[in-house]
Amino acid sequence: MQTHNIATKFFRQTMRCAPLALRRFAHDPSGAVSTEFVIILPALLMIFTLIASGSMLLVTSAEVQQVSFELTRGSLRYYEPGMQADALCADLENELAPSVVKTGDFLQPSRFTNITCDLDANDALSVTVTYDMTDHPMNILGSYIGLEIAQFTRTSKMWM
Repeated sequence: MQTHNIATKFFRQTMRCAPLALRRFAHDPSGAVSTEFVIILPALLMIFTLIASGSMLLVTSAEVQQVSFELTRGSLRYYEPGMQADALCADLENELAPSVVKTGDFLQPSRFTNITCDLDANDALSVTVTYDMTDHPMNILGSYIGLEIAQFTRTSKMWM
């Protein structure tokens, strides 16, 4: 209680001694909102950029996974018992992949770099899809905040 009174007395004495303009400036709130906005705006923009980049990358990842699922399901049209994985993969890549990769809203068909198939001894088909993100706008934007993803690789598996 004693220190509060001393501080209050010191402030009052200082304010009495200060010139009139300084006292007016100390009590004038105009411009405070714009100053606060200028301080907070970069942080808000950075948070918005982080949310937008992360969301777009998650959607792209989900769409690449969906392409992998669709290619795996579509392989049933081309599969014959005893078929080699290379022949099945060639059919998928040449006939089915061009139409499937166009289904994603954020996907660009030219960015699919690798579609591989693996047919094991138990007739389990694995389709792996790789999507290149090196020059993607969201990857460039995300790189400013430390969110860099060079590629998405997704695999789907189905027993024939």
